[in-house]
Amino acid sequence: MPKAKFYTLVLLLALAGWVWIAANIAGDRGPVNICLFRQVTGIPCPACGTTRGVLCLLHGDPGGACSDNPFSFIIVLLLAVVPLWITLDLFRSGDSFNRFYRRSEDLFRSRSLMPLLAAVLVCLNWCWNILKGI
Repeated sequence: MPKAKFYTLVLLLALAGWVWIAANIAGDRGPVNICLFRQVTGIPCPACGTTRGVLCLLHGDPGGACSDNPFSFIIVLLLAVVPLWITLDLFRSGDSFNRFYRRSEDLFRSRSLMPLLAAVLVCLNWCWNILKGI
């Protein structure tokens, strides 16, 4: 995918994330629950609680964020850093984010341990969500 399309896609995804967070902040009834997996199976998915965790972080409650879903730390970091990084690349006519992403993708594909580690982390987070019974 060309760099311009890639950057546009990533920025649109980040914008969608911020819009989702803003909609949940503005909502009167708390975070919106639209987890189709949970609605069908009755058990939480690995991502359940991430919106609540992000809201906890934005309100200065890292303990609540960790309890809701530890992935919320990663989401906040990505939503904050990636748009700034891409914006800097665009102003400097650089492609450091694109290169970083490609190298990360290559590393993930080339090392058989990386997908296993990611799968283990997702499974552990999923177990955490099931045990606490979100």
